Amino acid sequence: MNSYSIGIISFILFMIILICYTNLKKKVPIFRAILVFSFIPYILTLFLYYFMSYNLSFWSYTLLYCFLNILSYFVFYALVKSVSVRILIDLLSTSNFLLTYNAILDDYILKDSFSRRIDLLIENGMISMSSNNLILTKKGKNFIFIIIVIQKLFQIKFSG
Repeated sequence: MNSYSIGIISFILFMIILICYTNLKKKVPIFRAILVFSFIPYILTLFLYYFMSYNLSFWSYTLLYCFLNILSYFVFYALVKSVSVRILIDLLSTSNFLLTYNAILDDYILKDSFSRRIDLLIENGMISMSSNNLILTKKGKNFIFIIIVIQKLFQIKFSG
């Protein structure tokens, strides 16, 4: 069996392990699980081939396995973080597949997007709140200064 086939089989084993784990546990930090469980089949295969003295082209196997893993990271991230997918699932979960435009705006913009982000910025010490005003802290100024420098360096015009 060639190294590419072994890479594909190892990746399939990784997906099976991940699917079993996510179905056994109710609340799973999916990105941490992907990262941790991606090493199990990879290292197991390398040890197996080494101790059984089989010939495995290390670079072919590693490159294909890593490529498939990175591809799966993109797919999982798109499935977990996509606002479009979330809106479609919310519409599907209603009895008549209908939500008002304002309900979606209220749910996604006010509750999810801004409130969570403001709470996170306060929690991380980037901003503080005083009598219903948001104030940029020294830590926030330092952080955003670094971001602005990076944006200018790479000619990034818009952010967020």
